[in-house]
Amino acid sequence: KSDEFEEMGEYTQAQQDSLMETIITKDVTTTIDNLTSTLPLKVEIESEYLFGTKLLLFNSASYEAESDVIPESQIELSGGLRLLPHRRIPLTLGITYNSLWGLKWGGGLGAHFNNYHLDILFSQNGGFVNEAKGFSVSLINYFYF
Repeated sequence: KSDEFEEMGEYTQAQQDSLMETIITKDVTTTIDNLTSTLPLKVEIESEYLFGTKLLLFNSASYEAESDVIPESQIELSGGLRLLPHRRIPLTLGITYNSLWGLKWGGGLGAHFNNYHLDILFSQNGGFVNEAKGFSVSLINYFYF
């Protein structure tokens, strides 16, 4: 047993009341009438080139403006390749340079069907292997009509 709990039982009623007032806090809700948020603006330019039926090269440049969500505007440059060992199973490798997060690289595997594409991608942020500052796992779904 802890001595602290044994001592609390010896407190006077006034000491116990003081302790309870210190522990219990009052919840306050405030209504804000004019709450606004700036939506992020993103402009993206992409291109890709298919070499035969087995190799796709892609690149993109994007600009994202400063907003409530994005702390400062940023330009992102990326590129990569997608190997197509089978037309429905692409293997993707890519690299991105982003002004906020530094270098990002990764790859993944996909399953592409006529009206549905699923890609699972893994990437590291801020450097390579042991120099990386973080990683991400992405699940990308596309439905085609």
